[in-house]
Amino acid sequence: MDSLHALLLAEHDKVLQQIDVLEKRIKTAPKGTLHVVKYKGKSWFKRYDSERKKTTYLPKSNISVIKGLAQKMHDVACLKFAKQRLKAINRFLKTDSESSYLEIYENLPDEFKNFTAPLAKSMEYKINEWVSKGYAKMRPVENGFKTLKGDTVRSKSEKLIADLLYMLGVPYRYEMRLDMGDGTIVYPDFTIYDVRKNRLVYYEHFGMMDDSHYVNNAIRKHNEYLKHGLGNDLIITLESGQKPLDLEAVEAQVKKYALAKSATN
Repeated sequence: MDSLHALLLAEHDKVLQQIDVLEKRIKTAPKGTLHVVKYKGKSWFKRYDSERKKTTYLPKSNISVIKGLAQKMHDVACLKFAKQRLKAINRFLKTDSESSYLEIYENLPDEFKNFTAPLAKSMEYKINEWVSKGYAKMRPVENGFKTLKGDTVRSKSEKLIADLLYMLGVPYRYEMRLDMGDGTIVYPDFTIYDVRKNRLVYYEHFGMMDDSHYVNNAIRKHNEYLKHGLGNDLIITLESGQKPLDLEAVEAQVKKYALAKSATN
């Protein structure tokens, strides 16, 4: 979904809520419409009741009715505009989306596709492009554990996590270099591509929480993510000798990024 389409979907929901509020206020407002009569520099309010076809003057002491009718006039105008706005948004959403560009490309003869760069890339194309592209890694793993994807990871727990990500269909890279822009460089255990939001999510598994030196390093690394504004893009799981890796807890955190049916279902 492109950013414009996503913004309009959000605006669509916002306008629907506005219409609901306006309609409820209008329904409970005083009957009639408010009008102003000006004479010799002075103003008087009057109410016109269309059902009774009757006009009555409103003394300024009747402020609650005056305020109610003034608010009603405002709300009626806003409601008309909101419905026009909703109609325009619906018309756009019905006829335009990123998938429309994809359909144009997919409907081309196969012979043409070889010479054509699509304006919009499919989700599958984006994933394959990201997964297949080379990236800077941490030092090579020696005597590690082979994953289903073909990576070699440093621990049994990382293998379990990597295999779960793979089975769920979550696009990931192992120990990809992350340059935070001020000279700080970290290597997250897993970098996940959230293709729906076109962003990266970083997964750290701290698996030796019995070791005080390890814990201090884990805290330092966690703080680096927070200091660089990546707290909302971070997944953390913990493990100790008495509390081994909980794969159900892992799946609960990563399944939102899955693009295929979970093999564990």
